[in-house]
Order: sequence, then structure tokens, then C-alpha cells
Amino acid sequence: MFAPFQGLLFDSGRVPAVGEATSPPYDVIDAAEREALAAAHPHNVVRLLLPEGGEARYQRAAEHLSAWQDAGILVRDDEPRFYVYEIEYGAEDGATQVARGVIGELVVTQLGERVQPHEETMPKTRSDRLSLLRATRANLDPITVLSAAPELAAAAAPTGPPRLEFAAGEATHRLYDLADPAAVAAVEGAVASQPVVIADGHHRYVTSLAYQAEQGRDGPWDRIMAFVAPAVGSGLRIASAHRFFAELPGRLEGLNGSFRAEAAAAEPPERPGELVVVPGSRLGTGPVRLVATDDALARLPRAFRRASAAVARDLLYPLLDVGEDDALYDPDPAHVIARLADAPGGVAVLTAPVDEQAVADAIAEGVVFPQKTTYFVPKPRAGLVIRAW
Repeated sequence: MFAPFQGLLFDSGRVPAVGEATSPPYDVIDAAEREALAAAHPHNVVRLLLPEGGEARYQRAAEHLSAWQDAGILVRDDEPRFYVYEIEYGAEDGATQVARGVIGELVVTQLGERVQPHEETMPKTRSDRLSLLRATRANLDPITVLSAAPELAAAAAPTGPPRLEFAAGEATHRLYDLADPAAVAAVEGAVASQPVVIADGHHRYVTSLAYQAEQGRDGPWDRIMAFVAPAVGSGLRIASAHRFFAELPGRLEGLNGSFRAEAAAAEPPERPGELVVVPGSRLGTGPVRLVATDDALARLPRAFRRASAAVARDLLYPLLDVGEDDALYDPDPAHVIARLADAPGGVAVLTAPVDEQAVADAIAEGVVFPQKTTYFVPKPRAGLVIRAW
């Protein structure tokens, strides 16, 4: 299910500032940041993640990867191991938070009983990632996976000093080797004991499924590099994405059967499962906080009752005559509200973050949240460990 592997890592003798050679995941890097990362270090992994050069760019990425190994810039570990990964960052309340999990290789199997998505995903082309995977034969950044196994947190506790430590992306990153046979077995057993859910990286996982199907035989493509963290107690922060609808076909009146409504400030609710609806000027009402009634919540799976996006989709949208396909998403509530200036007949639906227990309940119940329910931060750095074959 989850196993150690021989990672490729930047040699600290040849790349002393390892952090300058890593990057955020590919899907959060815009053009300006890509340029800045490439300029920060001649061996920054963004040259592999987001190669330039037209149709030849994927082959160019593969050539870079091979050349860096030949030059000793990237060195493969002698023996398989897990990598305990910590990210220390500042929480919103000013406190210091530490996210921790284990990097290893996860079995690639059809989504279902053992590996599950944790939320629905929007259609997205995967041809770019598949072309890169074919050319490089490497996982350059780990997907993030959550496990409900209560033993995982203790099994992932690091011992001794970190192998690598650096600052990047407003956080401190630490990487520890975990190679002791008993510790390896404890991690393997913990992850195998429960289904896991993909928290971040669903499209990369599905791309690996497509690549696996192309091969038609057993091989290293049957696994994918993953950062596996406890569903409860990981230290990851769960942010939310807010919804904007340019036009409201339904009416804001008549919600009392499913919700209690009260005047509110135009800001996201704090309690999981609640909603704040900010109407455009044409609708003639101010912002309202919506709290679903007990009878309405009873119609939802337990995990959904503390997930604002699920409450909105299943209880509110049918009353407003809108759906997820009509929505635009943005993690910044100010951006969502600002759109109302050009859409006086629209609404912004502000959501509260999902709590960890709701995520754990979703795993236990086998239910899938609506798309854009969660946004896990901080993101693991790409290039910190590379899995290549």
C-alpha cells in the first residue's frame, strides 16, 4: 500500500542552498513566479516541472533531469527509506504551527475502496502532466494524502537531527530519514490499516493511472510519490474556497424551512457548516448568515453537516435555482465580494473552513465533498525528494 523508496535528492555539497532549488507544486505557480524561481537557481526544479520550449519542452525536462544526475547535482539514496517531512509555519492567529507527514510511494490503484478522492473535481486536461511523466519517468512533487489511522502520527515522529532544513515560502522545511526497519514497518502498517484519501493532487494521481494503463505490465509506474499525513493532527491548515454567482435565478426569500437567517457582516462565517450570503445591489438586502436547521442537517451525511460547501450545494442551491457549475471560486472573500460591483443581480456565498474531524468522518463514511471544499496549506515543496525510475 505505502512503501519506502530510494529518493533522488539535491546534493548539499553541490547545492548548499537546497531551498532555492525547490518550488511550490506546479499548479500554484503562475508565469511570473516561474520566471522568478528559474532565476533563483540554475537547478531549480521548476525547469523540470514547467519546462519551456514548445513541443520539445518535455524532452528538455528529461534531459535536464538526466544531466543533473550525471553531474552529481541529484543523488539517489543507497537504500530505500521513508522521509519524514515537517513544515513549520505561522498560523493565522500568529502562533507557530508544524505540519508533519511521511513521503513514500503509494500504490496506484483505481479510485475506490483503498484510495479515495476526498472531494469532487472539475474536468481538467491531463495531457500536459501525462506528457511530462512519459518523458521524465519521475514524480517531481508529491501528492498529499490523508490517513485516518490513529497510529500514523506516532509512527511519523522524527528522531535525531534533520537531514535537510531550509526556509522557503514563508515556512521552515525539515526532512528526516526514516530507515529503521521497525519504524518503517510501523508506518507501512498504519497506512495499510485504513483507506486513504487524496487531499491534493487528484489530477496527478489520475494521470498516473493513465500512464499505468499505457504500460500494460507491472513496473515502477504502479506507485506514485505521496506525502501521507494524519487526517486528524497533521498540522495542515484547511482553507476554503468561496462561491460567486453572477446571476441569481431564484430568490433569497423563502429559506426559512431549511435555514435560520440573521443579518451579518460581509465576511466568512467562523463555524463550520454555516454560510454568509452577500447579495448584489439589485437584490435589495444586506448580507445574511444562514444556519441550517437540525431537520435540514439530518438529511445530510454526518461529515457534510460541518462542511459549508456541502450545506450550500445540498440545501441552499436548490432554493436559489443554481448549481456548482454556475459558480466561480476564489479563496479570497474580498475578491468574491468585489465581483458584485459588476453583477448587481448576483450573490457571493462565503464559506467556513472544514474542520479535521469532518474530513476524518468523510473518510469513515466513504462520502466525497463537493468540489473546492478544501484547500490544504502549506504545500509540500516540489523537488525536495524526487522519485524517478
